[in-house]
Amino acid sequence: MSDARSEDGPEEPAAEAPKAAPPPASVPDGGLQAWLTVAGASVALFVSFGWVNFFFMLLISLVAGKLFDSYGPRLPIAIGSVLHVFGLMMTSLTHKYYRFMLSQSLVSGIAPDLVPPEAGDRWWFDGGRIVVGRRHFPTDVQHLLPQVGFGWTMRICAFLILGLLVIANLTISSNLRHAPRPFSVMHYLGPLRELNFGILCTATFFMYWGLFIPFDYIVVEAIHYGMSSRVAWSLVPILNGASFFGRTVPNYIADKVGRFIVMLVMTSLSAILVLALWLPARGNVALITFAALFGITSGAIIGLGPVLIVSISPMSESGYRMGTVLAFAAVGTLTSPPIGGAIAADSGGSYTYTCVFSGVSFILGTIGLAALRVRLSGWGLTTKI
Repeated sequence: MSDARSEDGPEEPAAEAPKAAPPPASVPDGGLQAWLTVAGASVALFVSFGWVNFFFMLLISLVAGKLFDSYGPRLPIAIGSVLHVFGLMMTSLTHKYYRFMLSQSLVSGIAPDLVPPEAGDRWWFDGGRIVVGRRHFPTDVQHLLPQVGFGWTMRICAFLILGLLVIANLTISSNLRHAPRPFSVMHYLGPLRELNFGILCTATFFMYWGLFIPFDYIVVEAIHYGMSSRVAWSLVPILNGASFFGRTVPNYIADKVGRFIVMLVMTSLSAILVLALWLPARGNVALITFAALFGITSGAIIGLGPVLIVSISPMSESGYRMGTVLAFAAVGTLTSPPIGGAIAADSGGSYTYTCVFSGVSFILGTIGLAALRVRLSGWGLTTKI
């Protein structure tokens, strides 16, 4: 008996493997460093949106997620900061199209995803919090171009981004212990064998398939239907500005009633707005109203998406799982504009079926999210998840 105990005794310490991350109970859910991270993440969001390189921003998530899981936020954010500013500075000097594509679309395009606003808050708050912030770069560029020219417009944007990224580098941190792990394709493909994760990837693809059609085509459609160029070019800043409210009120409600419910409401409203308001809109008032309302729902969708990923993922795997989901979003973002343009061209310049394409994509994404929520919590609407 005593021998058996003595044999069992030494084996217990050997059986304990070092953990890569603290258990969920150790998530502080507040504190000075946690809120500094939220502040830094909000600043990081200012440098990420308003550029045409959204495909690369999402696609590089495959690499960025792995870096964040292995090394924490500081190294990826530092790399992303250098690339972003360097890419824009090189853009300000270029006079050839291929150099513009390399510097702005590729180098500066992949950088923002190495500085993701969701990078830090998921490690400090139980379930994550949504951060708020966005720079209106289309508006800035539109006003600066005629005054200082293209070169200095890009440099001013780069200096602005540099200042913001200094703050992000100083404030964003992690409370987990990160250990580098060998790269494996199965890190990305393995979660796809989980039905819930696969449903979320598919739903995200359809949501992003429809999400950027209004951003890409609302200006040209408005001009096509008689809106002046000056007013039409203000529609995208209206979309971006309204997204501030989409990133605050819905996200606050999501922490109270559940993220999936709020996301389902936002995707459903997006489908309704596209099909019931944008589709028949011809006058200035209708188009401006659509831009403002869709800005709210689109802001909520972009803000809540990463939190849904974290909510169904182990904390130690949330980085590359987020990268996998955002890779699906990247494909949707890349393919939807040419599809929308081809539909409009085949319709003789009418954007009717382009709007329908966007609305149906939202409906398919909503169906996928609804199916996932039912799988996670059943049919009860009061279950918070």
